[in-house]
Amino acid sequence: FNPRTVAALRAVGAAGLIQPALADELVRACVLMDAVRGFSRQTLGGDFDPAQHGSPALTSALARATGFDRFEALEAA
Repeated sequence: FNPRTVAALRAVGAAGLIQPALADELVRACVLMDAVRGFSRQTLGGDFDPAQHGSPALTSALARATGFDRFEALEAA
């Protein structure tokens, strides 16, 4: 993730341009997406596609690497 994006989202929330709760949610989404991309690059050498890389072992490892118990919870997030 780009630290400037996170800082910008926090500043926008603090300035009241968007609700602070929305800014926090967007920051969490940026951090989560970065974790998924990092895991994918390290394990697959590229982007993760559940249709192509959806083995139970890989999806379980991805869920754990991003702080979730199950892949379905990660998908929902």
